[in-house]
Amino acid sequence: MRPKIIFTALLLTTLVACTPTAGPTPPTTGSGAVSSSGKLSYPQVLVMALNENHDAEFELGAMFHDGDGIDQDYAKALEWYTKAAQAGNRQAAFNLALMYRNGEGTSVNLDAAHGWFVRASDAGDVRAAFHLGQMSYTGQGATQDFEKALQYYLKSARGGFADAQMNAGVMYVRGEGVPKQDVINAYAWLKIASENGSTRAASLLTSLNAQLTEQQKTEGEARMVELKKEIKSPGLT
Repeated sequence: MRPKIIFTALLLTTLVACTPTAGPTPPTTGSGAVSSSGKLSYPQVLVMALNENHDAEFELGAMFHDGDGIDQDYAKALEWYTKAAQAGNRQAAFNLALMYRNGEGTSVNLDAAHGWFVRASDAGDVRAAFHLGQMSYTGQGATQDFEKALQYYLKSARGGFADAQMNAGVMYVRGEGVPKQDVINAYAWLKIASENGSTRAASLLTSLNAQLTEQQKTEGEARMVELKKEIKSPGLT
C-alpha cells in the first residue's frame, strides 16, 4: 500500500470585486433615451429604478458603489442592492453579500453575508457558492464543516469557477470533507482548474504528479474526462 500523499498547500482566498463582471445586461430600455456613449445616465436609471425595474435597481446600486456617474455612496448602494436582491436579482444578492462581508455602507455582518450568498448561490451564482465554501471551510460566518465546504466548492467547480475547482482538488488530496484521501478526484480537479487558467492549480498538480503512480495518473485523466461533461461554461450559470 502506498503511503498517504502529503499535500500542505493552503487554499487560495479570492476576494471578488463588488462590481460583477458578468450577469444581467444593464438596463437599456425604458425611456429609450441613451447617452452618446450608449449607456444610460444616472437620471435615466433612477427613473427606471423608481418605477420598480429591478435590473435598474441593481444598476443603480452598482453606480453608487463605484461612483459611476454619481458620487460614491455605499449606503445608497446597499439600499438599492437590497431592493433588487429582495426582488430576486441574484447579482444584487451576491454584491449585497460582499458589502455585508466587507462592511461597506454597514457594519461587518457575516450572518447577513452568508444569507445573501445562499440566496445568490441558490439562484445559480457560482461565485456565491465558492464564497460559501470558504465560509464553511474556515468557520468564518458559518459553522466549520468540511463536508459542506466541499459540496459548495464542487457546485462552484461544476459551474466553471477555477478557484473552486482548485480548492476541491486540494480538499480531495487532504481527505477533507470525504471519508479518505482521493487522489484521483484531486488530480482531475486540479488539472481542470489548471486548464481553466489557474497557475496555482498547475503548480499544485506538478507537486501531486511527483507522488502518483502511472496508474493513478491514468485514472485521474479518465476521471477528468467524466467531470468535464458535468461542467458548464465558466462564470454564472
